Amino acid sequence: RDKFIGLYSEELKWKSSCKKLRGVMPIFVNMLRRAFPDRFQGSKSHEFAVAIASGDSPGVKFSRLPHTDGVAPVLQFGSVFRDSNLYPNMIGMPMFGEHLNCFALWSRTKRV
Repeated sequence: RDKFIGLYSEELKWKSSCKKLRGVMPIFVNMLRRAFPDRFQGSKSHEFAVAIASGDSPGVKFSRLPHTDGVAPVLQFGSVFRDSNLYPNMIGMPMFGEHLNCFALWSRTKRV
């Protein structure tokens, strides 16, 4: 069986976001395994890395916006900027809690 590892700094000011991120991980991993069962086959599979974030607002330094240098998608489980030009590679995902649980239910059953 494959192993998913979430890495984050425990020194972040936004400890509630880290708590939400820890809640997002098992749900997100379960959805990935269901959607792409051939992709996640333990040691036979290639490494998979994805940037995810969570929180009521994106934790970015406003002095660095617009952020146009990023190329890898960042899955933001929470609020995103209305103006996608500020952070073009940020992809809005369902908020942790009822929204994400509803999305997970839909991904399993194709109904809510």
